[in-house]
Amino acid sequence: MGQVVKYVAELYPRAVGIFNRPPARRLQVLLLLLCLGLVACLLIFYLALSGANFHPLGEAGGMGGIMEQLQLRLAAAEISLPALGLTLREPDADADKQVNTPDSNSALTEANGSRLTEAAPDPELPEPAGTAGTPLPENMEASPPPEELAQQVPVPAYVRSVAAAGKRVALTFDDGPHPEWTERYLRVLEATQTPATFFVIGTQAAARPELVQAVLAGGHEVASHSWRHANLSEVSQADAEADLGQAVSSLEEITGAPVKYFRPPYGALSPHLLAAADKIGVRTVNWSVDPRDWSNPGPQVIIQRVMDNVFAGSIILLHEARPGTLTALPLLIKELRDQGYELVTVSDLIASGQARPD
Repeated sequence: MGQVVKYVAELYPRAVGIFNRPPARRLQVLLLLLCLGLVACLLIFYLALSGANFHPLGEAGGMGGIMEQLQLRLAAAEISLPALGLTLREPDADADKQVNTPDSNSALTEANGSRLTEAAPDPELPEPAGTAGTPLPENMEASPPPEELAQQVPVPAYVRSVAAAGKRVALTFDDGPHPEWTERYLRVLEATQTPATFFVIGTQAAARPELVQAVLAGGHEVASHSWRHANLSEVSQADAEADLGQAVSSLEEITGAPVKYFRPPYGALSPHLLAAADKIGVRTVNWSVDPRDWSNPGPQVIIQRVMDNVFAGSIILLHEARPGTLTALPLLIKELRDQGYELVTVSDLIASGQARPD
């Protein structure tokens, strides 16, 4: 602060000197300053429109930067640009790029009520397996072009919620089994006498079959979350069938029971993926309530997000290996039951009503 005061004090006599000069000289100085200001404004305007490394309007530059900033602010309020009839332009191939997290997949979080606080993500915790933008393995083919996909009709239905199921909801857990977390989740479910459905990753299940058996022994349901958590909406139907088939075979060998349900990684769907699941003989199940617990927003925020969006027949998405989710779990179960909800497995939810994709 002292340096600023000193700098201003040094400028003061110079400014006074300008006005003490003859009028003609004073006018020349003012015109020079005006020209310099105009040049600076034009330079800033040019850089903003060009999308160069100087980004006063955001990293997209120009109108794209304005839309980018608008998207960030709307994301905090859970409002999407498409819902407002707006779109965010894609950056040029050689422009600077910023990678966002999946499912959504912004790591932006919001407070839901004055009594709630946001907790910063724990850098030591693993993120959900893979990312939606992960390059495909070399042995996987790209999905067919859109015109070919359009010919793959009819598309088998998938489930997000269940109508006419009474006041029942299903708790589901993704991305397990996890050696440090699965048993802790199971202890909470056992203590609260709560059945749930675990969508497990095939590679992790094969590495920890005893944890899968523990899930089953606890009266819970085991379902597939693919073999290696790749984005199967971006591969061919044949590769999707191979992945799903390997996961189902491994889980059935571990559990000794048929696998009935499959949840696509990131919830990413495509006609050929739905057809692949149908051919393998598993029903595709997504969710209708997502508190985004993978971003570690804190237990109270997780509970509030679920309670703000839950309805009869909901399928609630949660994740393993999240301390905030584990802490929130007993409180969330109590809150749901206090509101009159019965907690059941996905199979029991579907059996009690009519499954629907919307």
